[in-house]
Amino acid sequence: MFLDSKNQGGRPVKPADERRSYSVTVKFTREEMDALKQAGKKSGMPRAALIRELVRNGKVSPRITPEELALMKDLQHDLRNIGTNINTIARKLNAGIGQVTTGQVNDSLAQLRELAVRYQNKLL
Repeated sequence: MFLDSKNQGGRPVKPADERRSYSVTVKFTREEMDALKQAGKKSGMPRAALIRELVRNGKVSPRITPEELALMKDLQHDLRNIGTNINTIARKLNAGIGQVTTGQVNDSLAQLRELAVRYQNKLL
């Protein structure tokens, strides 16, 4: 594949109103720089993004922490397992094959309730 003069490959060119073409040099004291680094770690944002967010909104909305991400992945895994159980029950019922007991349905509902209790306080 050959590239023409309009398509040089790489990242697409942003429209002029979206380009960042201005820069500002700012000097900080040691304490200010430490505070900026801490805010970056706490929010999970690079320094430049953190400063732009502060300028735009006057505050920083924290991003998801690695701990929260791990917790959500665990929740997703647990929900997928329960969903598989429920789908198996539904397939059996719809196909009219095998036996589906009230106990199987109640077990799946109990698992869902347990997950709701386990993750409710952690995610809020």
